[in-house]
Amino acid sequence: AKMDFMNKAMTAVTDVVVGVQTATGTDDGFGFTQNADGVFVRQRVELFEAVTGCETKNRYNLVTIPKGAAFPEKMDTAWSEPYKEAALSDRLYKAKEESQCFQRICCPVFRGFEMEFKTKEGATDFTIERPFKCDPCHCPPCCMLAEQELSVKGRDGVVITRAKERTANCQQCCSRTFIIYDGSEQELYRLKAGQCTSDSGNCNACAPSCCVNAYEVDMYQAGDEGKKVDTSAFLFPGCCTCAGATDRSNFVVKFPAEATTHQRAALLGGMFLVEYTIMELKRQQEKENNNQGGGGGAPEQQQMAR
Repeated sequence: AKMDFMNKAMTAVTDVVVGVQTATGTDDGFGFTQNADGVFVRQRVELFEAVTGCETKNRYNLVTIPKGAAFPEKMDTAWSEPYKEAALSDRLYKAKEESQCFQRICCPVFRGFEMEFKTKEGATDFTIERPFKCDPCHCPPCCMLAEQELSVKGRDGVVITRAKERTANCQQCCSRTFIIYDGSEQELYRLKAGQCTSDSGNCNACAPSCCVNAYEVDMYQAGDEGKKVDTSAFLFPGCCTCAGATDRSNFVVKFPAEATTHQRAALLGGMFLVEYTIMELKRQQEKENNNQGGGGGAPEQQQMAR
């Protein structure tokens, strides 16, 4: 059984590398999604942040999940291992947020940033931008006043998609909804992140963790009555290796088979908004529980000194 698992893992790694080789510079920056069933994104934390808890600029590596890849019914940490390795050894893109230190320390959940996705050669294929929108009454999902959003720009600088979080209302006391638009502000998809459970019954309240590996985000077609398309997920990075200390987010974005390259890029942008709202809030709450500061409060003198 162990040999079968290793063979499957090696096959997956090979497939990932093949997927990486499909990206070219002959399109508007999103051609890499065309021959992929999804993407895997791995965030790496600098040692300084891991030790001190002081918020630094987020960094990510991205690889494609090739067509025909076998997705399990429930994605978990073990399934993601080959893609995690590929994200380090043969990444397709690397990205680093450019943001203000004051916003990262005092308002980490609302911070604005610009993030360029660069190839191995250093060329920027696409960019994610998020404006700073502070919300003094932020108590999701019941109370949110400021509409959090981000946009995705192609190689030519044209906005091809926007993602916006729907502000709180009486219909979403246990979930958060993110609406994805095209460049003309026409709705494409909706992402719903259940605070307690996902549509499939996954326990999101305890995820991602060693007990429940996946925090599931359900994808729906446009509109309040849109049909469910698929499920993406944030995966627990692991606690039995050094990755448990230096990995922050590992997440999978699944692409609908009929989606265009721009629609697939839109789903990637939507998941990054979930990353910077829900996952970032979880991380800040963990810091508070571990007495490491953060969480949107004013920086302590020690942090300012650093």
